Amino acid sequence: MKRIRCTVNASREQMLAKISDNRFVNAGVRFPEGMGTPTAEIREHGRLLRIRCRLIGGASQDNGFLFGTAFLGTVRENGECSTLSGVIVTEPLMHLVWLAAVVYFIIACVQIGGINLVPLFLSVFMYLLFRPEYKKQQILYNYLIRAANRI
Repeated sequence: MKRIRCTVNASREQMLAKISDNRFVNAGVRFPEGMGTPTAEIREHGRLLRIRCRLIGGASQDNGFLFGTAFLGTVRENGECSTLSGVIVTEPLMHLVWLAAVVYFIIACVQIGGINLVPLFLSVFMYLLFRPEYKKQQILYNYLIRAANRI
């Protein structure tokens, strides 16, 4: 999970328009071959904002799992300035299920009085499964900062 907070001298609508303009934000930036270029898909739910990161044009299709990597936060307009603030998360629902399973296995180990290797193997598996999604947190962070700097 990464926290982000940036302020720009533009209206809220201008800021969201520039963030959603993928060609503008990615202009002049080189990305590793086979990875694809990051794109931002913006959805608004009232005041809350969800910006989902997808890599387009890579060697394989970016499926994003269930939730994918996304920015969850708000854009607040204060006079001439707009502030983008929130967190970048990866698969929060799956991580809650994983955390519940680890807690269950630890409780079971204490009750049985033995050691169970399932939580360790599950943690390693979860890391390997979501490693490409964890890398997208930094990509989305850089994308949002680059968009704010280019406004």
